[in-house]
Amino acid sequence: RIDLLPATTIRLLSVGAVLGKEFDLFTASKLAQQTPTQAIAALREAQRRHIVWSKAVDDRCVFLHDKLRESLLDRLSEPIRSELHLRAALDLESRDPDRVYDLAFHFDAAGASQRALPFALKAAEQALARTALELAEQQYRIAERGVSQSDEATRYRIYQGLGNVLMLRGLYPPAAEMFEAASELTRDNQTRAEIDGRLGELAFKQGDNQSA
Repeated sequence: RIDLLPATTIRLLSVGAVLGKEFDLFTASKLAQQTPTQAIAALREAQRRHIVWSKAVDDRCVFLHDKLRESLLDRLSEPIRSELHLRAALDLESRDPDRVYDLAFHFDAAGASQRALPFALKAAEQALARTALELAEQQYRIAERGVSQSDEATRYRIYQGLGNVLMLRGLYPPAAEMFEAASELTRDNQTRAEIDGRLGELAFKQGDNQSA
């Protein structure tokens, strides 16, 4: 089905697939290096083939089927996909640096985990505050990939946050591992006492009253 499409439509849709299940036509056309006329023609062909539909109120396009999007992504080589993620991240950073979730995702997918770190950390803490626990864990994991071993303060912040997320999700043994890792990074007695309290709470939840 995809092979039957014109090359310009495949290019636009491939960029759109990297951007997400939804993408805006302006950004996709820019990253695909297409003129507005080319992009509109490519979009119309994709609409005619029932691959995407576009919202009337803005220029956002939506893939009708997840499998079609996955097929487009599978056609991209790893270097090309990484390059598109990086270009998407740099473009978004210049236009809308507050979209921390998307920035963390694209930089991480591009292999630029250190660039993703500040956005992922902010996104994780926002998600935790909203009790969006799976999203918070995802973002903390991105931050964990990007942090330097020598940056003990940020590592502490990540491990402590991950410990809280995993405990709230009922994943007690990995939560304990995170709190123990955080404890090793702090030299402040009050902070260490707070972590010990968390570890005691975890032990109690697991029925280990002796450790608690």
